Amino acid sequence: MSCTNEALNNTAHLNRLKASLEKASNNQQDAQGKWFGKETLLFCSAPDTGESSSRDTHYPFNCDGISKIFRIGAAQVTGKPYPWTGNQVEYILPGENVGMKPSDMFRPNEDKVLRTGSSVATALAAGLAAMIIHCVRLGAVYNFHKNNRIGVSERSIRAIKTFKGMKAAFQTISKSDWAKGDKSLEVETFFKDDGDELSKDAPKSEKDNEQWKEEKWENVAKIARSLLHDNVEKEYAKC
Repeated sequence: MSCTNEALNNTAHLNRLKASLEKASNNQQDAQGKWFGKETLLFCSAPDTGESSSRDTHYPFNCDGISKIFRIGAAQVTGKPYPWTGNQVEYILPGENVGMKPSDMFRPNEDKVLRTGSSVATALAAGLAAMIIHCVRLGAVYNFHKNNRIGVSERSIRAIKTFKGMKAAFQTISKSDWAKGDKSLEVETFFKDDGDELSKDAPKSEKDNEQWKEEKWENVAKIARSLLHDNVEKEYAKC
């Protein structure tokens, strides 16, 4: 648990936990217990043991006393839950035969192997949360310099770093029938239009280039506002 303690000492905003421990050691429970008392976003992978009626068998995934935690499971290529994910996850993300882009590979022989499991999906969930925080931060910077009173602000940054604020953002990205049991996060669908705009190449002329940069900033601020509605800020930000 040295990595968890290191993150605690450096006041990290995100942490990804693995739920494969059927019985955590005292040191592990103590370190992770400190996380649960902080306003930190915690992402925990399903133990991938299938559906079970028993409770508190895997720490911290199955613990009833831990509420502020994102329980993540793997989705198959079809979008349906991975068979061993179980029924206690809150969100599912790709977790079957997931590969890395060649440009991201640090150890080609190992990194080219396709990975399957909820731990893979949990890494994606934590990465998504980090991107959302960064997006809101950039949007707040843009609105500050433009003196925009309507849009994300410093208060928005505080709100998105809370469990309830991030959960509201995840709900926005999830399918409309999430309440009926579909736990998929529609990341590609949600970000597609604005993402396509952000990926456009820069124009050649200097004048058009400045306009292009301005439009990119504006698009990021727009995404941030759609992720974090004003009523969410008022409820969860610490003013």
